[in-house]
Amino acid sequence: MKRRLKIPDEALAFRIWQVANPVNWGVSAVEIAAALGVERGEVERVCRMKRWRNKLAPSEAETLPYDELAA
Repeated sequence: MKRRLKIPDEALAFRIWQVANPVNWGVSAVEIAAALGVERGEVERVCRMKRWRNKLAPSEAETLPYDELAA
């Protein structure tokens, strides 16, 4: 059964789609959050619920090797 989102989450999902779709999902959750003025966690949570997380580009921190993060 498909899980339905609450109305505020659907509204945020639409706003996320408005930012990401025109650039073929070539943006990260961090960039979307900054563009929309919301927390990164909210963007990631809604993207997980909509099963969009794998569509997003990785953030800069996610692409760094572990040894560079530890430095």
